[in-house]
Amino acid sequence: MRRTKADSMQTRTDLIVAALDLFDEQGVSKTTLAQVATRANVTRGAVYWHFSNKDDLFDAMCDFIFDEFEQSMGDKIYSHDCDDFLDDMMFSFNIIKQNVRLQKFIRVISRKWENTTENAGIYNAWEKHLAIEIEHLTALFQLAKDKGKLADNITVEDAVHTVRAVHWGLLISWVTQCDFDLIVVGKIAFSGCIVKLFK
Repeated sequence: MRRTKADSMQTRTDLIVAALDLFDEQGVSKTTLAQVATRANVTRGAVYWHFSNKDDLFDAMCDFIFDEFEQSMGDKIYSHDCDDFLDDMMFSFNIIKQNVRLQKFIRVISRKWENTTENAGIYNAWEKHLAIEIEHLTALFQLAKDKGKLADNITVEDAVHTVRAVHWGLLISWVTQCDFDLIVVGKIAFSGCIVKLFK
């Protein structure tokens, strides 16, 4: 039976989802491509057809999750309007609260892998995606500065680092402990940020 392009894409998706589940359950280092193939109910050959190694699979998983998140965010993902900053953050937190895959992904990148020589390729893949986030936030705060809305004593770089620290700190605490309401605490945290960051 001849496989279609749609079949191939579905297999690729199944492998990424299987990898995410295994990474979340047992960590990146302990997960093998053979285990991913078994979980996805495909052959090892199918894994290597789509991915050259675990680093490549991890990179594809990041692409997949970020694409899924961006689709859920819609036009808000490209917003550089500081006036919508709090609403956009709360909108993103609502998406994360409802998306189990995003929650697994946050656990994986925060607690389920080590920055070792063996995982250098995985670290590089994650750094690539972090650079995109930094670029987006830099554009937002640069525009705020150009419009005279960024606080006078705060640089664009410091604003970016502040938001990233608060954002990732909240997400990591929530997905690993789940002992507070992400929306309620997120609104408190980012309302405080806005007071300090913007005029």
